[in-house]
Amino acid sequence: MVSEEEQIVAFLFKRSGKEEMSISEAHLTLSMDLNWFSPDDAKKFIQNVIEKKLLQKKAEVVSPSFEIGKINIPLGFKPSINIDRRELTKEITAENNLVFEEIIEKIKDLGEENEEDILKRINQVKKEKKTNIEVAAAYVAMENNIDLNELFNKIEKTIFTKNKE
Repeated sequence: MVSEEEQIVAFLFKRSGKEEMSISEAHLTLSMDLNWFSPDDAKKFIQNVIEKKLLQKKAEVVSPSFEIGKINIPLGFKPSINIDRRELTKEITAENNLVFEEIIEKIKDLGEENEEDILKRINQVKKEKKTNIEVAAAYVAMENNIDLNELFNKIEKTIFTKNKE
């Protein structure tokens, strides 16, 4: 079965009509042209698919390591939020992830949105406000009038821990 990462890579190269492209061109296409990822998340995605050997890297140029012509790209293809979430949470430590998950659960408890929509809103706020994921999640929660007083110390600790790294 074809992974979503393979579909994204195939789409990227089929769209460009090129067999190889610079890493910066790949980042810019995923973030600015397609608006699928923030610039940082696009860089993480490219690094991730290089590590998974879906892209071959030579100097600052990448090319698919598989036959992109054999990959079926559905009409209107756009990556699912699962890719975004995995990349967004990849760098978060277990404790940080718990704070993020707690905030998401509080928003989900309202019963107005499913997790995918909540994550899309959080990612949108993260991009628009140019902030980290925990602050964006807290912002979305507060927009929904959710009391986060008991989590503020954890959120603060998480933010300052990440900023020291």
